[in-house]
Amino acid sequence: MSAQAGIVFWDGAPTGPAALDPLLPFLYRQGPDGLSFAVEGAACLAYGACRVTPEDASTSLPVRGHNGTLLTWDGRLDNRGDLLLLLHLPASTSDAALALAAIEQWGDGAYARLLGDWALSLWDPQARRVTLARDYAGHAPLFHYATRNRLLWSSELEGLVAFARHAGETLTLNEAWVAGFFARGADPVLTPYQQIHAVRPGVYRHYQQAGSREQGHFQFDPDAVVHHRRDEEYEEHFRHLFFQSVGCRLRASGPVWVHLSGGLDSSSVAAAAAHLVRTGAVSSSGLTAVSSVYKLSPESDESRFIQEVVDHCGLKNRQFSEVDFPVLADPDYGYSPAAPSYFDVFGHREKQTLAAMNAEG
Repeated sequence: MSAQAGIVFWDGAPTGPAALDPLLPFLYRQGPDGLSFAVEGAACLAYGACRVTPEDASTSLPVRGHNGTLLTWDGRLDNRGDLLLLLHLPASTSDAALALAAIEQWGDGAYARLLGDWALSLWDPQARRVTLARDYAGHAPLFHYATRNRLLWSSELEGLVAFARHAGETLTLNEAWVAGFFARGADPVLTPYQQIHAVRPGVYRHYQQAGSREQGHFQFDPDAVVHHRRDEEYEEHFRHLFFQSVGCRLRASGPVWVHLSGGLDSSSVAAAAAHLVRTGAVSSSGLTAVSSVYKLSPESDESRFIQEVVDHCGLKNRQFSEVDFPVLADPDYGYSPAAPSYFDVFGHREKQTLAAMNAEG
């Protein structure tokens, strides 16, 4: 997952990378492949690169379009083939460049055509407008923080909090978010801070000096019905969609790790991924199953089921045990998270998993 950020001063004051200094450390931690900037008029966009797909290597972000338009992108496009044909672009085109070409071709109608897990930010200097957008599921984070003369945005909530503190600005606790955290989950636009909001999943939001407006680009159709004549055809339809979904997530220039807990869901995903790699349906430089095992708690340990899947699929398996990475141990992030997360109880293990993944590329 890459990192992105940007700032625009509505009064037209010139800006540059130095304006984003307080939040840059949080872009670096998500951008192991380097940080880059682009300035156009009163806006500066920053991008912390984590190059995953083969096409990522051919494009430097932010991507610059016609008339000085700038775009940063975090995510993955799953309908690349369709978009490449419609836009008459070469297969080497990166997802970010493809998304920008789609927006230049179809305007706001492009967002509904971008299928996958993604978040983007776009600066249009001609219209003096910032657009922030996320896919329907909100897989990739994107937050914004507006004042009277400035709009600041980033994929890293910690970065916006650090910016506010550096500027001496007061952030107020958002009690609605706190209530949601302890209940069934807060509204997805809320953060722990009243002044900072998340971009709602499935929408694009335009920001200009006079204000902002939000428009949905995705909506489930509850009345859609799939009709087949036989039960076997429903099964085949599901298998087709399931393998297609897993295959999209195997498009990577380096080895892929798949989480395997031993349960039905993760075992099905791991088996499908192994099948696609083994049959050559997707190209891969390696597939490894990563598992958490609980040797001190036999009632919770699923090592036997994990081993069954590993043996059947011929997978490599990396296991992390609570003996070595105890739950609730201090993960020592090196910074203070801007929002609590239940994943923090596994923070020590997650940090070591990240280190092991980095070591294998």
